[in-house]
Amino acid sequence: MNKRQFLSVFIFIALGLVIWMQLSKLLAFKESYYHKLSYYTDNRDYDVLFFGASRIHNAIDPMQLWDEQGIASYNLSAAGESMPLSYFAVKSALEYYTPKVVVIDGGRALDNDVKTGQAHKCLDAVPFGKVKQEAIDYMVAHDVVEEPLDLMSRMWIYHSRIFELNRYDFELWRGKLKGLDISTSIYKLQRNEAEVGEKVSLEDGEAIRAFDKVMDLCRQKNVKILLTMMPANYSAKRLGMFNSLEAYTEENGFDALDMYAQIDDIGLDYSVDFSNKTHLNLMGAAKVTRFLGDYLADKYGLEDHRQDASYATWHEDRKAAVDDRLQYIGYSDDAMESLMVGADQYLRTELILRDGSIIDSIHGMKEVMDFAGCKYTIDSASLPEDKDACLKVYDLRNQSNGGVPCIERYFVFNDDGFLSETGDEPVGVNYFLEVDGED
Repeated sequence: MNKRQFLSVFIFIALGLVIWMQLSKLLAFKESYYHKLSYYTDNRDYDVLFFGASRIHNAIDPMQLWDEQGIASYNLSAAGESMPLSYFAVKSALEYYTPKVVVIDGGRALDNDVKTGQAHKCLDAVPFGKVKQEAIDYMVAHDVVEEPLDLMSRMWIYHSRIFELNRYDFELWRGKLKGLDISTSIYKLQRNEAEVGEKVSLEDGEAIRAFDKVMDLCRQKNVKILLTMMPANYSAKRLGMFNSLEAYTEENGFDALDMYAQIDDIGLDYSVDFSNKTHLNLMGAAKVTRFLGDYLADKYGLEDHRQDASYATWHEDRKAAVDDRLQYIGYSDDAMESLMVGADQYLRTELILRDGSIIDSIHGMKEVMDFAGCKYTIDSASLPEDKDACLKVYDLRNQSNGGVPCIERYFVFNDDGFLSETGDEPVGVNYFLEVDGED
């Protein structure tokens, strides 16, 4: 082979690899990467890391912890994450940074089984290495996936998504919310009377063995563990499981905080602060984040880093996180969702309404407007004849453009609330439907 032929082969192979890598990135289901990738790629120090299933994924906002307490944190939880997955998530995270506290939600901690979608949402973004290989071996051995390539190759598992791509797949993976999973629906939940939840026997199953490993890891690195229980409605069985794990955690020298028992102190309103029967929306998450942030700062003596020059990049990330919110608003076809996501110190929202009685006719609308600090005016003359409202969102990061809305959307009103007529695609696609079945 002469020099020209060798060069041609080299260029062909290199071009093929580039195409393969780009296709793999495009076709991949984005959730794990969107929420976790910046943890593994940014050069940061963290005070607190959060793990567990979707209840804590929706409930803890690291950017709010930064705004209010100056706590540097990352929410590394994932939908459906039980303790066997939390073990691998914690182990991989501690290879990169050593926080002062690891918070693990106990809502699903004692579930022994792991499903395919749960494994992908937890592990897809974890860089390949010793820990991920250990996780892959575990998933294959326990029949979670059929073969290693299911968790190793994005092209292998996601190639069929070529026919399912939407606008969301072509957006940048900013991930500046540091793991928060935004939830915006309002579900009028009836608060259950607190059940005692009798303790259950902690059997020698996969979950408790994984928790033992997590505690050993944290002891080795001198990291505190706080076991939590996010507010929701729980069955007596689920409460009993947490009570047992709570006692086991404290027996092993770590801490536990039952936030389900702190609902009144947190100030949760079950009629507007939940997105469904088990998950908080952004309004509820703001209350829970504030409560837990105060607890963490006091309990573990965490420093306020907001005036620390070595944490200057956190201020940059905080402003960049607004782009994630604006992207969400740009996709949303619901005015209430857009208002809730627009509740940010760097955004200002305004509503122009045809009829002010709309505010009282939609459940939760007044609370959302108060949460977002949204001002409204009644001005039917400025609205098109076929529109009932106009939402304006201003980006305040550039004050010179403070008078120009960066997003302006018109909505119509029906018995279900405000609806846009844009027909935009949803923010994401739930590729693993089986993950969401939580009790």
